[in-house]
Amino acid sequence: MLIAAALAAGLLAGCAGPRDPWGGDYALHYRPASGEGQALDLNDRVYLDQDGDYYCQRADGTLGLVTMAGGGGLPPNLVTPGRSRKLGSVVAQPGGGAIRDAIERRVLRCV
Repeated sequence: MLIAAALAAGLLAGCAGPRDPWGGDYALHYRPASGEGQALDLNDRVYLDQDGDYYCQRADGTLGLVTMAGGGGLPPNLVTPGRSRKLGSVVAQPGGGAIRDAIERRVLRCV
């Protein structure tokens, strides 16, 4: 019985997402992008720092800021501060249509 409970707890812990390699201090590890950055897609993970900015991991492993071309803003409840989420899980929620549209139009960027 104890083994089954430990196994279930281990499986549920995996649902929380990967370990945060930056320890929640995303601003410290941010590096400005050269150029326009990269378009984000459903498999990209976004992080919310305590300062209220959204960060993303670039293909080279560095952190960039999430921006929306045209000055559109991101919803404030996209991610809990100090946590991360894949954008695919965001668009499935009520109100996620704006994020889905931004991804499809390639205006949600990691710069």
